[in-house]
Amino acid sequence: MRRSLIVLSFVTSLVGPVAAPVAGAATPGVTVPPDAWVTIAGHGFGHGHGLSQYGAEGAARKGLTAQRIVDFYYPGTGHGQADGKVKVKITADDDNNTVVMARSGLVARDYGAGTSWTLPTNLGATRWRFSVAAGNATALTYLASGAWHRWKTLKGDGAFTAGSQPVTVVTPDGQVAYRGTLQSRRPSSASTSRITVNVLSLENYLRGVVPREIPASWSPAAVRSQAIAARTYAAYERAHPASPVYQICDTASCQVYGGYSAEHPDSDAAIRPATAVGTPPAASPTWSLSRTRTTAGPATPTTPGRSGSTPPRSRRPGRPSATSRASR
Repeated sequence: MRRSLIVLSFVTSLVGPVAAPVAGAATPGVTVPPDAWVTIAGHGFGHGHGLSQYGAEGAARKGLTAQRIVDFYYPGTGHGQADGKVKVKITADDDNNTVVMARSGLVARDYGAGTSWTLPTNLGATRWRFSVAAGNATALTYLASGAWHRWKTLKGDGAFTAGSQPVTVVTPDGQVAYRGTLQSRRPSSASTSRITVNVLSLENYLRGVVPREIPASWSPAAVRSQAIAARTYAAYERAHPASPVYQICDTASCQVYGGYSAEHPDSDAAIRPATAVGTPPAASPTWSLSRTRTTAGPATPTTPGRSGSTPPRSRRPGRPSATSRASR
């Protein structure tokens, strides 16, 4: 209920009073005074913290800037900057293998030996794989003519990369392309299992997050607001990692991240210079929110009104399900 009240008060305070239904509507209209408060029981899909996408879109359509929108949803916060890299767990890749499609320029790394190899293209390989071998070693194999063939046995964990080009991961659920590096990691030093972790720049990470959290075709100011909230949340999670080998997940438990496959030019535009709307001219386009401080030094992002460790979040538009209502 609190979520609905917050969203409605935002719309009325920034956009204007609630209008009566149009003439001819099936439901009788009720005139609501401009200074009235209306409470609606219920909620949409989402965790109930921070920015409402529908509220942000309504405000953006009335001409409000991204800065005004985020200032409303996160009162008491200041403006900081966040860039660098982030480590994301690829949750769907849960079979102890890291399998990628073969491509030119594909490089494999052995973190234990500190060596890298540009993988050959003359073997007829269609896929390359890191998997668990005897003695808990990591085997690097390739698929050719319908069978897997051993190419190397690594001394430590492994990784695939293709420089600035995306690499397509094959998971039990399908194929998704990612930028950056794709690591096959032991969750702990004694573990005999493996997980897949995508390490990439925060900027490229956001390119795969923002269009999965808000429609990229919505008003630019609303999408920019989402980009700021998403950057802030990722920066916080990076500072408070979920695991020794990754910092954030790729599902609604963190922020939905779809990799290179999810990128959209409209949200890309919002993530770059647009993320700094309202900041001083000299600021870089890596604006995030931070807790207001009176002393010098970096600030820790938090949810408005809280002094604890919960970072800004956003509410995703969508239809509620029994699972989401019970779990969020």
